[in-house]
Amino acid sequence: MFFDEVIGQTRAKRILERLLISGRLPHALLLHGPEGIGKKAMAIRIAMAVNCLTSEVDPCGACNACRKILALGHPDLTVLYPRPATAKPEEEADLMRAMAENPYRVSQPARNLTIPMPKKRAQELRRRAALRPFEAKRKVILIFDVDYMPDTVNALLKTLEEPPNEMLFVLTTSRPGSVLPTILSRCQPLGLGRLSAEDIEQVLLGQGEAGVERARLAAKLADGNLTRAYEMLDSGDLEQGRDAAFEFLRISLEGTSVQALEWAESCVKNKKNRSPEQFMKWMLLWIRDAFLQLQGIPDGATNFDRTTDVVWLAGMVDDRTVEHVLSETEVALERIARNVNLQLVLLHLMSVLSKNR
Repeated sequence: MFFDEVIGQTRAKRILERLLISGRLPHALLLHGPEGIGKKAMAIRIAMAVNCLTSEVDPCGACNACRKILALGHPDLTVLYPRPATAKPEEEADLMRAMAENPYRVSQPARNLTIPMPKKRAQELRRRAALRPFEAKRKVILIFDVDYMPDTVNALLKTLEEPPNEMLFVLTTSRPGSVLPTILSRCQPLGLGRLSAEDIEQVLLGQGEAGVERARLAAKLADGNLTRAYEMLDSGDLEQGRDAAFEFLRISLEGTSVQALEWAESCVKNKKNRSPEQFMKWMLLWIRDAFLQLQGIPDGATNFDRTTDVVWLAGMVDDRTVEHVLSETEVALERIARNVNLQLVLLHLMSVLSKNR
């Protein structure tokens, strides 16, 4: 079936197939799960499934309706997504084209973005919802990363609660806990899971994104997030990001306080770490590999090509250190989200590690 274009997600596909065959697809679906796993791709293909001209379950991908929806250009399809308030029309058009070309490759939105929803626009959506579809079987509204939706959407919520029979909402989020309760209560949730490293590796190889070794490494380091795998290969972070994280751990565990201060200053000044959140994830992967080494199961290491470094790190920590670092890293991520000075956050973590030598 054409849902095979959505990578993995066997359980979700089976549920959707049953709902489509039985005609019991709810008027509003909320696809939730980690970042980079195909929620956008799934949402687009659900819109195709309910409007395909040749099938009511298995979208063909070739008919006029399927092709227009796949290109995000169908007159009865509305797509809402987070973006800066200052985004220019040409920038929005570029993003739409990128999502249509490969929704897995579009990065998750950064902080301080929102889904623009002024009162007039919400009212216009509600007015259009009351009209019959122009050419589709069902109108579809896709709202990507709905947790960025502002709380001033009463007009839209009314439509979500009592939509016309010929309308379908498909929402996505990586943070269901941040979605407005008034939205959650009006949707049927459907969870999607992380992609397997094997699936990601096959995608990267099949698309010619990398050679065998780099594709395997990116797949393991991506932690089930295909979007992140693309980003690492495109930016060079596959090598630079984890090198910086290991250097952070090395200096914390065997360096002096002066070296720690110099490293933190250099990290911020030279922007070695463009994404503080991702830097923390790199560090946690190194710590996880050390823990697996301590438990005698090194074959599960993510950094499989850096065995010497993993063995060294395992010799510098113990189970108590691992637990403490994990806890402190969660605190650090919260502080970064609150825009606490990155250098101070890094120095604090270094201090935590140095005390556990």
